[in-house]
Amino acid sequence: MLKNTNNDRPKLPWWVEFLFVQIGLPDNWLRIFLKSRKKTRLLIKENKKSLTLLLTFCFSIIYMYPIIKHYSNHNKCIRMGSNLVRQKFTNEELSKVDILVFSTHYCNGGSLK
Repeated sequence: MLKNTNNDRPKLPWWVEFLFVQIGLPDNWLRIFLKSRKKTRLLIKENKKSLTLLLTFCFSIIYMYPIIKHYSNHNKCIRMGSNLVRQKFTNEELSKVDILVFSTHYCNGGSLK
């Protein structure tokens, strides 16, 4: 009785089965991908601490950017609002604090009445 040798071989990962068997991508791409995957894993293993610090830094920048952008736009609005307050109240003596209060109120949806 003959043994079935197909059962002895390890099963291919689903992505290899799909991309290289079903779709028919070239075999040399699989070799290139597996070599680069091995090199990448080795690089990550050797430089784990520096890569962790780099990823932490990048994620913190990505996390903080919308906050920084919001307050940058808010400061531009306050500068524009302070110019409008100075134009509207030309004959009245207003301190810097009063101008800041009026322009902040204007930027938060208020009016210059």
